[in-house]
Amino acid sequence: MKRLMVLGLLCLSSIAYAGLEYKSFENINCEKIGVIAEDIMMNWQHGASFKEMMENSTKYEKDFSPLVDAGSYMYALNTEAMMKPVRTFPHSQAYEAEIFGIDSSTTCELKKFNSYSGNYLLKKRKECRESAEYASTIMSSRQENLPLKEILTLNQEEYEQRIFNERYRKSEIEETYIETTSLIVDAYSMPVGGTEIEKEQAIIDYGADSYLKCMN
Repeated sequence: MKRLMVLGLLCLSSIAYAGLEYKSFENINCEKIGVIAEDIMMNWQHGASFKEMMENSTKYEKDFSPLVDAGSYMYALNTEAMMKPVRTFPHSQAYEAEIFGIDSSTTCELKKFNSYSGNYLLKKRKECRESAEYASTIMSSRQENLPLKEILTLNQEEYEQRIFNERYRKSEIEETYIETTSLIVDAYSMPVGGTEIEKEQAIIDYGADSYLKCMN
């Protein structure tokens, strides 16, 4: 039931964001939005319910007020935070909050560019986030000691299936295959953490490193 509720909130969040792409962002303090987003993520990491998160966000109403639809943006930030994993250890929770704050501030700045450049950067950011999530999944497999051969085989099978289904995108798919293979090999060249904290940190760090390389 809780999973269905979260999925429903996420769908509504995407609708809310669709109407917020470029409404009055020129008047909003994006640095402050980053601080607010960090606080929102910490609430999520500490087990707050959606209702509690929204109630806590009301103290930031004046910071959202320059937006035409401030309530929807506040709602969207909270539901986006709920898409992120809840970390086990305090230092990892703080890291997730910091990254979410930076990410939200960057998105806010990009929304001020009501132009082709802004659209391009938002698209690139989305692609880099997906790449980072994939990198984290690969490192998770490494930290669980899953066989390298098994992961490479799965990657090969996915590549062959995509080539079969989308032959018109062959060059793009081949490029992606080379990138994912490189991510796998690099991840498996790194040690397995000796403790659960070290393993979780390795997963987080590998995803963050992938994101930064993609954006640069």
